[in-house]
Amino acid sequence: MRVMKTDYTIQGFNGMSVALTVLGAVFGLVQGHTYHLGKCPTVEPLRDFYMPAFLGKWYVIQETNQRSRCLVNNFRVDNDTKGGYLLEEVSDNWLLGLVNIDKTYRNTAKLSVPNPDIPAEMIVDFPLNLAGTASYIVFTTDYHNYAGVFTCQKLPSTHRLSASILSRNPTLDNNLIDKILHQLRSFHVSDSLNEIPHDKCPNEKEALNIHMHHDSIPGKLVGFGRTVGRHVDNAARGVGKLVSSALGAVKNLFG
Repeated sequence: MRVMKTDYTIQGFNGMSVALTVLGAVFGLVQGHTYHLGKCPTVEPLRDFYMPAFLGKWYVIQETNQRSRCLVNNFRVDNDTKGGYLLEEVSDNWLLGLVNIDKTYRNTAKLSVPNPDIPAEMIVDFPLNLAGTASYIVFTTDYHNYAGVFTCQKLPSTHRLSASILSRNPTLDNNLIDKILHQLRSFHVSDSLNEIPHDKCPNEKEALNIHMHHDSIPGKLVGFGRTVGRHVDNAARGVGKLVSSALGAVKNLFG
């Protein structure tokens, strides 16, 4: 089968295929996370974390509320951003599986390190996340076999979180899995994760390749939406301050 790549549209497929592709991208904002009231839990980043040794391919063995198959995380240096990294998620999205074709769904996020003294505590920015950035914390790894990561995004009065168990191989020893789950419980994070199968995965060289990133059309639209949202929020705050000042002046005048 000829390799086909696209940033958004799929040529040669019917409207249902395109619709499912868009829905698959949107659904990626919901799956892989759970929502909770209050603040994000405190998860301790790994001490003496060394990102260069962490780069490369990791298989996602378990993840919060995840239904996709063959989920892989690829970490690499972002050559366009000083001190930055890229996180590419590759999966056989379950919703896109309703279309009877071999396909891979790619979603590339930007990773930044706000404090170089705490390199395991990063910020992740996915292109289709209208709410903006989230924390991305590596809380355990031996670099060669396993890793545990945690991400959380603050929302008004709530937060959404996700935990993942990573492996350099498609499978991971149960003792290592239990060790990572125990650490999650110590952070008061649910250890109820979904297992990710890595059998019968699409051949990436032959499958339809759907790639979402910050420079894709959906990514640019979301970026525009974020900008508009910030301007609206700033304007609302400005109006609120103006009204408060006016009320204060009236009170002083007649008080």
